[in-house]
Formats: sequence, structure tokens, C-alpha cells
Amino acid sequence: RPIESTDKAGYYEFFKSLSQESVHMRFFEIMKDLSEEALENCCTLDYNQEIAIVALSQIERKIIGVARLIFDHSHNRGEFALIVADTWQGLGLGAELLKYTIQIAKDHKCKEIYYFVTSDNYKMIQLSNKMGFKVRSEDEDTLEMSLQLS
Repeated sequence: RPIESTDKAGYYEFFKSLSQESVHMRFFEIMKDLSEEALENCCTLDYNQEIAIVALSQIERKIIGVARLIFDHSHNRGEFALIVADTWQGLGLGAELLKYTIQIAKDHKCKEIYYFVTSDNYKMIQLSNKMGFKVRSEDEDTLEMSLQLS
């Protein structure tokens, strides 16, 4: 479901449950905490500019994954970001969130989605390859993954 402003506490709990490795792979830096402003920015969105989808565990209804798509309307593309709880990685949740986000991008007339990944993020690189993304080296530590949608 789409993220809501009422998800701030749940998002914070999700963030605090992540390993430093997962945080680094998603945000490209080590972050020990999220400020109130960062939480607000993550959970209160202008859906004309950005969409975030949360995956919730069935029993506990806790956030276990977040996919985000930031629109660049002037170029008909969207920047994708994904993070999955450590205990849910490798089970296909990331792939499902990516597929869902691709459909959202198509519905919003995006011609391309792209994201940046560290060159040592083998799980995302493998997922990208499976989904047909093209790889471009941004710098020695960063890759840009892109998928043409039309």
C-alpha cells in the first residue's frame, strides 16, 4: 500500500531494525538514526512528485520493505529506490516491489526508471540483471541501473 503520514513510527521502527550494511546499500552512507524531518520527508509525500509503497508483514502489520519512485516529469522518467528488512532479503519481496513499482511508473507514463547502486550491492545487481536493466558505471563505486519502459 502507499505510505501514509501515520506510518512515521512504523517507518522509524523499520529503519532501526536494519543492519548498517542494508542502510549503507540504500542510502550510500552510514546513518545511525533518522531525524524527525527525515521521517516527515519519507512518510508525507506529494504523490504528483513521488510515490512510496510499503510492504507489511501479514501477522504483525510491520513495515518490511519500502519502494520509492521519484518522478522527473520533464524527462518522463522516475528514480527508483528500494530497501527490504534484513530478515526478508533473498525471499523475492524486493522483486515483487520492483515489479509493482514498474507498473506504477508505466501508469504515470514514465518511459524509463533508473536507480543508483553501490558496485558491491550484488543482490540488487542480480535482481536488475534478471529484470532486464541496463548497467552504466557512474564512478568506481556506483552503478546506474536503467530500464526502458516503452
